[in-house]
Amino acid sequence: MKQPQDTTTIWYAAETGNHQGLIICEETGNTIAVAYDKANALLLALAPQLQDSHRELLEALESATKEMQLMGHIIRSLDEAGDYNESWTHDGEYMLLESWKQAGAAIAKARGLDT
Repeated sequence: MKQPQDTTTIWYAAETGNHQGLIICEETGNTIAVAYDKANALLLALAPQLQDSHRELLEALESATKEMQLMGHIIRSLDEAGDYNESWTHDGEYMLLESWKQAGAAIAKARGLDT
């Protein structure tokens, strides 16, 4: 699935004089959509900015998830000769909360990578 590029599109909400609201493209002046309840018009008008923010948030979460997966923990032990041993694991997966795993699945789905 191709990811959309960052938008510079600006939409704004305009009133119609009744219960409806219009979503207008600032650059072209074209009507993008009609909100049948003008209370929803502003939310619809913010869609391009919300899409950019959402993409940035997903990228940050994905990056943080990768960092956590690279983390591990130290295992300390004494061997049979009484020598101190220390090793590092790369199993940071155990640190990820279930919600992070669900977010990772959502990222994969959004990118068309889910199976």
